[in-house]
Amino acid sequence: MKKFLTMAMTGMLVAATAVCFAANGKILDAEESIAEQYAQGGFYKKVSPFMTAELQKSMTETEYVNMQTQMASALGKFTIFKMRDFTRFDDCDVLTYQLVTEKVPVAQFKFIFMVNGDKPLLNDAFIEVPTPKENKDAAPKK
Repeated sequence: MKKFLTMAMTGMLVAATAVCFAANGKILDAEESIAEQYAQGGFYKKVSPFMTAELQKSMTETEYVNMQTQMASALGKFTIFKMRDFTRFDDCDVLTYQLVTEKVPVAQFKFIFMVNGDKPLLNDAFIEVPTPKENKDAAPKK
């Protein structure tokens, strides 16, 4: 009887945990898809419906193409582009991707989404490249 109760409780705990983790799966999948299309240089007409009105106003099709061109020249081809962090706030979600390119050995690509019901909209995206730190042990120059 004890074994049966233990197995039943374990099964209920596993089921409850699975339901809790899957609650936001649909939104997160949509956000990942939008982020990947945006970063990989998808067509503006495919990406723009998933942008907030503010982002659509500030980033026209010409500006989007120019941004993609500048990213390609400054960073080169992406060699690693993997989601590493998902942060949920009350009014937005932030996805952080690890980015390694031909010209930049390490960077982060961050995407900020506003979520209205089940539809996430891209509100901002930017790349953070760490600046080289100065050697603190080096003697100061006089």
